[in-house]
Amino acid sequence: MPDDDWLVSGSTSIEEVRGYYDDQAPTYDSTLAEWGYDAPWRAAELVLGSLPGGGLSHTVLDAGCGTGLAGQALRDAGFGGRLLGVDLSPDSVALAVARGIYDEVVVGDLQQPLRYDDDGVDAVVCVGVLTYVPDVTAIWGEFCRITRPGGVIVLTQRDDIWRERRCDDVLHDLEREGRWTVLHLSPPARYLPSNADFGDAIRVRYLAARAGA
Repeated sequence: MPDDDWLVSGSTSIEEVRGYYDDQAPTYDSTLAEWGYDAPWRAAELVLGSLPGGGLSHTVLDAGCGTGLAGQALRDAGFGGRLLGVDLSPDSVALAVARGIYDEVVVGDLQQPLRYDDDGVDAVVCVGVLTYVPDVTAIWGEFCRITRPGGVIVLTQRDDIWRERRCDDVLHDLEREGRWTVLHLSPPARYLPSNADFGDAIRVRYLAARAGA
């Protein structure tokens, strides 16, 4: 994947993000594998560990699904329920559809209100995406809105951006408002360990929360 500086800087321009991921879609999975990327599998464990019965009869939205790595991780871990996906990049969506593991995948912008009904899904998983979505309050609030009470929200965020965007404050605001209860917040973990720009310098945090009323 060329132009790693772009990956580090993490543009929030819709056009730039869409164009970048359309360009990289054909080699995306293989490049991330070379970099030691395991976030989708770690997130899948958090989702299935928090849903009753391993999610067999549940609906999960993969928000920012890309080529389908998180969805594949969920299926590989035994998730047998309804799996939805949404992503900004049409080329990535086409590859996610080709996996044959999603019940529905659509092109959509996470910087806009989500197309899903209130309490419309049992879980949301969002992996490796929120770098590109600057309004933390808006997107986390949307995840709470569409997740039924008692459902699960699992997301990742780069630790440097977590601090820059004051994600702790948003997390606690949502708890005070009764919109979710945090189940798990990891310390900063290795993210792309075999990428020279990330390595030990740029780490990731994993958050799992139970949606409130």
